[in-house]
Amino acid sequence: RRAGSAACCTRGRSPTVVWRMLPPPLPTTLDASIAAGLVKQHGRLQPLDERQAVLCDASIERVQPSWRPALDAALAEWLALPKEVTGLSLIAVYARGSIVRGLALEGISDVDTLGFATVSHSDADSELKAWQSRGSERARRMRSAYPFCSGLEMRLVCVPERSSLGGWLRGDAAAPASLADTQLRALDAFRLASQAVCLHGSDLVPRLPPPVPRPRLVLEQSADLARASRAVAALAVQGSSDKALAVARWAAKRALRAGMELAAADYGAFSRDLLPCHRAISAVLGQPAGSRSLLVLQLACMPEEEVARQGGGEAVAARLIHAAGRLAQACDTYHLARHFSQPLLAFEQLPETPPLPPALLSAAASFAVAPAATSSATAPSGFESVQAALSEERGRWARRAVVARARAAASSPRYSLRRLRRREAEAGREEAEAGRLKSDDLGRLTIDTANSPRHTRVLDLAWDRASGGSPPFFRGTPSRARVEGIARRALAAGRRPVVLRGMASEIAPVGRALWDLDTLPTLLPRGRVRVSPSPTFTFVRERHPLCRSGAYPLPSRVCEAMSGSEFVARIGLAAGGLPPLFYAAGERYYMQADLPAETIQAGRVPALWRSLLDSPAQPLRLWVSTRGATTPLHFDSADSFLAQMRGSKRVTFFPPAALRGLYPYPADHPLHRRARPSLYAAPDERAEDYPRFSEAAAVAQTIELHEGDVVIFPRNWWHNVETTSALSVSVGCRFV
Repeated sequence: RRAGSAACCTRGRSPTVVWRMLPPPLPTTLDASIAAGLVKQHGRLQPLDERQAVLCDASIERVQPSWRPALDAALAEWLALPKEVTGLSLIAVYARGSIVRGLALEGISDVDTLGFATVSHSDADSELKAWQSRGSERARRMRSAYPFCSGLEMRLVCVPERSSLGGWLRGDAAAPASLADTQLRALDAFRLASQAVCLHGSDLVPRLPPPVPRPRLVLEQSADLARASRAVAALAVQGSSDKALAVARWAAKRALRAGMELAAADYGAFSRDLLPCHRAISAVLGQPAGSRSLLVLQLACMPEEEVARQGGGEAVAARLIHAAGRLAQACDTYHLARHFSQPLLAFEQLPETPPLPPALLSAAASFAVAPAATSSATAPSGFESVQAALSEERGRWARRAVVARARAAASSPRYSLRRLRRREAEAGREEAEAGRLKSDDLGRLTIDTANSPRHTRVLDLAWDRASGGSPPFFRGTPSRARVEGIARRALAAGRRPVVLRGMASEIAPVGRALWDLDTLPTLLPRGRVRVSPSPTFTFVRERHPLCRSGAYPLPSRVCEAMSGSEFVARIGLAAGGLPPLFYAAGERYYMQADLPAETIQAGRVPALWRSLLDSPAQPLRLWVSTRGATTPLHFDSADSFLAQMRGSKRVTFFPPAALRGLYPYPADHPLHRRARPSLYAAPDERAEDYPRFSEAAAVAQTIELHEGDVVIFPRNWWHNVETTSALSVSVGCRFV
């Protein structure tokens, strides 16, 4: 009998025990895995030459006789392409992979080909798209004619005839002798030079740089795994377990080959075959990478009958994605230690953040034209005062701001029936608006932040309960001057964050009366928006050389000038019928725009919010997001404040002293100022990957920012920010 887990449920008075069978354990060694039939003895190493370049072992002579007709059929499909696309010139066709290396497996291998072409006709795009759309039809024909072949891949690199790359493909004398990194990536130059054979046209390989293994896939692992995880989850919902498993196996192969790229130089050889990849990882990267790569290898190569015993395609796909992620963590640790030269060990290594240039500083000092002054002695009362103020303001948003202030000043007592009815109406409108917006589930924090030491705890002060006068009107109620004094001393001496409850109204009215979907287009005619393929918005230095070359896929990207109306449409459930900007369907959007000069007066920003400093490092900025939007753990190099004007957020703070336990990315990495551990990971796995994280978690604290609250936090304090309401609007700034 196999082991199982028991769950007891009661129906009436008699308990019922439900047994869930656990999958049989997998072997713990490679030899046992091969003996059990989970892994095949398959693959071959390619040695490196004196330049550390991979020696190509592909040739037409190595093609197994049964596969040659399939290869000829694929070439025939390529030769028909110029007849289907006007103005297309076929430069070269290559076969690559297992077939031309003599390692093809029946029922597993496909015919993998790559073609290069130039096009001169401006209307060829539609014809190219039509040709690409018939790819599945061509694959079906291949499988029908050659049942031992799993499919046909025809990847086309087609560039304009007059482009620099087009000239290089044709071999023009005026074309550049060498290509840029982005062009080499477009040609898939490494695989072309190390694993491909020219079937037709002029051979491009002699003009390519030598195929030296370098970390390429390891830079793409995070994006690959995130994309595969989303695809597997979507396919599981649709009940397509076979497709989900195929996607997971693709991600697993990428993870193993990423490890091979890291190990190749020390191992003295290279391979894209999975078994040699595992052996190289075990020999060079050591543990725990070796045991993790073995699990990935077992799950990726598992025969169908074993997949059924392990719980089916959906269960194996989920395990495989998780195992590939664990292997990626180990590879990332090795990669950061070997290939980046500036580990962040102390904040003293960081340069000081400069203030805004004088021209921008003067502009930031006059955020708004002062609102029209109205003498209290001559101002009409009630509705007339609102009308008088409205007539003296310009712009729709400014008029709504005046209305909101007037209503707040003339509001009835706190617990009156009128206020309760107003709150009920607001709640109804809030619920209706939430139904229009995209929403994502919040992650579950897997750290305990309730018992942090007193000296590192966030100082939480109730500004809204403090009296405006001194001495206080009610006994036991502190004056606002006293609350401000406490906050100043904490910021100056203790250097810890301070929360001031209810203080956001010092710069503008809070709530949906002013900050809603209808006013956003007027408030921000155009602004900066960060775009992410998921609700996690990871900041990346887009000007980093790895990002500019395309070697490092951007986890998020910035749209510098999106209109407010477009942003409102994109965060809606229907997305306004707009196509994605940078990623596939499912994009998420986070507005991070500088506030227009006419929105909020600089004089209305209390001096306390500047964290005892006066020079802004950036203009006032508006942050707008929907539920589930998360900014992962990072620190800012300047003092900051964040005023919650609408909705709510959850912020988890770590003090600067937690630096070593948060394993920051190196200073020369694209994700500089970001922490590597996830606050949502399984605690035992996180402890294995980051042993010192427990020291940092012991001093962490989570706070809830509600509508009207302000948090001021000093530089170098780590923070993880999550949006917990349907719509969140915040105003923030950094000071040096």
